[in-house]
Amino acid sequence: MSCSQEPSNPTEHYPASPIQLHNFAQYNQWANEAFFDWLLTLPDSIQRGETTSSFPTVESTLLHLWGAEHGWMCALKQEPWTRPYEGEAFEGDFTELIQGFRATTEAFTKYVVQLNTDQLSALIPGSNDTFTSAEDIILHVINHATYHRGQLVTMTRSLGATDPPRTDFIYYKRH
Repeated sequence: MSCSQEPSNPTEHYPASPIQLHNFAQYNQWANEAFFDWLLTLPDSIQRGETTSSFPTVESTLLHLWGAEHGWMCALKQEPWTRPYEGEAFEGDFTELIQGFRATTEAFTKYVVQLNTDQLSALIPGSNDTFTSAEDIILHVINHATYHRGQLVTMTRSLGATDPPRTDFIYYKRH
């Protein structure tokens, strides 16, 4: 297909190889780890400072990402969607947030890399009688994290941070 051709039907299913999905899951963990390490070096004024974005703070963006990654892992295991922390709201500090999210990212990667082709193509029930393949959910989680890591760069820069980590996939592959 040339660059000028119309894309194929987005509802058609072209399975990714397990190796690709395992690689993307490992990339996602690597990129999250780079952000965790960098964000922990930033002052509280940046970690909790308000700015205009999908979520008002770096902390609230991380809570959203952590909750989504945990929730989607529950969905992949066909377990009820739960919060990754106890109670209605997270009550820990920024370091505890990073520790919890780090543990979830490690668990997500460990779970994904042990899935075989049949498990990756299994249909997972969703809301309103819909089904989504496990591989599509995994790709969603990774794409979702990439989107919000980009927002985190913009948010932290607007609050005065410099030198965010380079987390492009090609950079991961080349280093």
